[in-house]
Amino acid sequence: MHLNIANAKILILAAIPHSLRLDKEIREIESAIRGASNRGSFEIKIRTAVRPQDIRQAIAEEQPLIVHFCGHGLEDGSLLLEDNDGNNKPVSPKALASLLKLHADGVKCVVLNACYSEKTAVAISQYISYVIGMNNPIKDSAAIEFSTGFYDGLGYKISNNQDLFKRAFEEGVVAIEMENFSQGSIPVLKQRFEKNINIIVENIRYEKLEELLKKRKWKEADKETLEMMLKLVMRRNQQFLYEEDIKSLSDNFSDESVEQKLIDIDGLWSKYSNELFGFNIQKRIYLDTEKDFNVFSERVGWRKKRGIFGAFFNWKSYEELDFELTAPKGHLPFLVHTDTVVSPIGSKLGTSSDKLLLLCLKNIKFN
Repeated sequence: MHLNIANAKILILAAIPHSLRLDKEIREIESAIRGASNRGSFEIKIRTAVRPQDIRQAIAEEQPLIVHFCGHGLEDGSLLLEDNDGNNKPVSPKALASLLKLHADGVKCVVLNACYSEKTAVAISQYISYVIGMNNPIKDSAAIEFSTGFYDGLGYKISNNQDLFKRAFEEGVVAIEMENFSQGSIPVLKQRFEKNINIIVENIRYEKLEELLKKRKWKEADKETLEMMLKLVMRRNQQFLYEEDIKSLSDNFSDESVEQKLIDIDGLWSKYSNELFGFNIQKRIYLDTEKDFNVFSERVGWRKKRGIFGAFFNWKSYEELDFELTAPKGHLPFLVHTDTVVSPIGSKLGTSSDKLLLLCLKNIKFN
């Protein structure tokens, strides 16, 4: 994204959990901006001890280009703010996403420098072009170093073909790595899925997938298929597709180029497996089971009988799947490469699994 950042406002929202050195982080951000070659383009506003109503008012009053939250996050993705009495108050990813949705015209980047904030970043990225979160706990020193690098990068001169916020994000990651911290993989960048994605889908290439399928390397082909799907929703750093990604992609099925990419991927799977594998095969089985996902998953071999008498079914682990032509019809692609069976929307299979069919099968008009 190429922006005119003249008079760009950075709003820093600083909650004050006990263990985070927020004062130092704010000083480092201010120092990075002062040293920027275009330092006159930025204005920093700081709001501390923030309550939910303080955040709403601050964003509305300041109308920033960048919102930077530094504080503490919980494992469920909630960010920790304060109530009227100064006590901790968790705020959910959905609530924060709803707030930022109201300011999507002005806010272009959100930085969530807090532990476990990836879920919130994903939720907010439905509406904001660039959102940075943390996929694990991050040490104070690494969090501060990332902020320093990010705002250093934001202040550098860039060439016309560079993406401003992506370049700044990469600078932040490098800053962590160069200090010999082992947490360079924790910051993650989420980008909003745009309605017009023709340019993006043109970058999907089939050569690697076709080569793997020709050689009957089914497991590797399954992983490559996931990578291709992630490219369609600009989620290269994820291990699976979230519900927000699926909704974005399904919204774009009216774009013939998007649908055609998925049809082409299915065609390769069908061709090299002699119609054993593929999305269209899975769609037929799904419809044949009257859209009963439990029955479907048993038929394609994603669940197996367990117990002494085989009285109940459990989901197979990913390593238990059959990556051979002896597999049940429709067994692949599964689109997952984690240690346990997790659906492409990031939850245990069987919880929201119809979304898998929504993405890969339901709205696609196969030949």
